[in-house]
Amino acid sequence: MKKRNISTLIIAGFLVVPIFISLYGVSNSYCLPIAIPNLSSFQLSSATSFQQTMNISPQDPNLSELESKIAIDKNNIIHLVYVNSSNGNDIVYSNSTNFSVVQRVSNNTDQDKEPAIAVNSNNCTVYIVWTSHNGSLTGISLSKGSNFSINQTISYNGTSPDIAIDNAGVVHIVWNQKTGPAVSNTDIWYTNSDNYTKIIEITNNSDSNENPSIAVDFKDNVHIVWSGNNDIFYANSTNNFAANATVSQNTGEDQVPDIIATNSVHIVWQALVADYKIYLATKNSTNHWENQTISNNINNNSNPTITKGPGGLLHIIWANGSQRDLIYTDQSDDFVTNTTIFNNMTFTSGYAGDIAIDKNGRVHIIWLFENQTYYKNSIYPDYPAVRMLKSTLIPLDLNTQKITMIAMGEFFDEFWIKKVELMWSINAGASWNTLSMIGSGNGTKFTGISAIPGFEYGVVLLFKYNIIDKTGLEHETSQMAFYYPDTHVESIILIIIVIGILVALTALYLIPQTRNFMCNLFKKNQSKINIEPKKTIDYTDIQKKKLL
Repeated sequence: MKKRNISTLIIAGFLVVPIFISLYGVSNSYCLPIAIPNLSSFQLSSATSFQQTMNISPQDPNLSELESKIAIDKNNIIHLVYVNSSNGNDIVYSNSTNFSVVQRVSNNTDQDKEPAIAVNSNNCTVYIVWTSHNGSLTGISLSKGSNFSINQTISYNGTSPDIAIDNAGVVHIVWNQKTGPAVSNTDIWYTNSDNYTKIIEITNNSDSNENPSIAVDFKDNVHIVWSGNNDIFYANSTNNFAANATVSQNTGEDQVPDIIATNSVHIVWQALVADYKIYLATKNSTNHWENQTISNNINNNSNPTITKGPGGLLHIIWANGSQRDLIYTDQSDDFVTNTTIFNNMTFTSGYAGDIAIDKNGRVHIIWLFENQTYYKNSIYPDYPAVRMLKSTLIPLDLNTQKITMIAMGEFFDEFWIKKVELMWSINAGASWNTLSMIGSGNGTKFTGISAIPGFEYGVVLLFKYNIIDKTGLEHETSQMAFYYPDTHVESIILIIIVIGILVALTALYLIPQTRNFMCNLFKKNQSKINIEPKKTIDYTDIQKKKLL
């Protein structure tokens, strides 16, 4: 092979290869990612239906239960406490690992009643508080698991205790008691496990204050509610319980409150306004109480209990005294739907049942029937109640920098979607931009579209969605990443690499020994090609044969 042929080949490489790379680019080797559903983003309670009724009492014909209460730990174990009145009033305990195994909590001969139960969210230790009566004195006792071998006296003069445990494991107890044997009215008292001997008197007036309930919020603030003088009152630890606020806003007889604390404080109670109704009060951002009626029938409604589930969703049960029904409702449709859990239950004054929510959002409800504890839990789907079904990002123009990305998504929310917001960040999540999606749906399902302006090649784009349902709760999906390379930069890098290879080959070719080797190599390859010569035909011999 001649020298100029190799030189021409190298020069052509310098010209053709960069042009080809520039025209073709490297973008064709990248595909746009499509985000798949994240089925573990959310867990919210949804009690649309309940399983069959179960009797969770031990099979003992002599057992007579009163005032059953439950609590659920982080492992979804149900802890049950109740009064066994079959052989004197004893406080007994069992749990869902085996409800037939019963432990006696109170270890005295007193007439025990009014138990309350709470579980430490960190180590699952069970705490039980109750009222003990020995004939002359009524006091508040406390015990804790696992064997409840030690009973501790909190007060020697009190009734109606309630208990709550904060995130740090501090136990908070509230009760009502008389200030002396000659005093007819009762006041509300409070203490905690930092020092049980330090007791704070929440009220100090001439009214009869009773039926206290206690809760702690995510900041470990303590909230207490009680009834007195036919009204509902409230105090909290942010000012050391110095201010007592009136919650109820009607002229009726308000009694038997219960409290729960989420991002706000929520209180339920029964009120005699022409007939007994269930009311809910929520503390708003201006520290005022917004009241609403929960029960939507005209029958006697009483003894409500409130709790919260994942996402802060509220759940309420109460007794319908006329029909002796146990009624359930939740915040998913603003408490419009009332579900009858059980008909003709055993109704005792001051008790309707109890309710708790596990970490997966299932609703657990207990009540009494013929002095036995019965139980139902909600049927919860295998997928979260709020979830993203599909998400797609599409660039409008790949050939320009700072392009607009179109985001399309489908979402599902059992609590009805109010709106969906697209959120994106180009600085590793240090700050987020937000834009509402435009779309439509049938309430529970929403399909929408939005845009991310000014996306640049070579930048990692983080994006997620914020789903807002009609209850006002917000649910963010897990963040996803999108990356599209700067094709211009990568093409230039590839051109430089190819040119470098061509330069190296050219430098080698300029060395005489290398050039001779390459020329000889091409000559050898060419000599191996065996070209068969064309066969010639002698037409003279053909003519002679024809003449013969």
